[in-house]
Amino acid sequence: MILTLEAQENIEDIEGYINKHYSVPNTVQEFRNHLERAVDVISKNPKIGKLYDAVVRKWVQNYYQNR
Repeated sequence: MILTLEAQENIEDIEGYINKHYSVPNTVQEFRNHLERAVDVISKNPKIGKLYDAVVRKWVQNYYQNR
């Protein structure tokens, strides 16, 4: 999968967000794998990209708070 520079920066920002707000160091790689699949879907639908940050942050909150 080819990510734009902006998408790569977003992934790094989101990883930082996870590390800061959640104690899940063993699941960051798992999250990155999920996120890369999500970004692939987003990249095929530009309209979703506008909501990228909000969608991913909500996903992070739901995913890790419900574990």
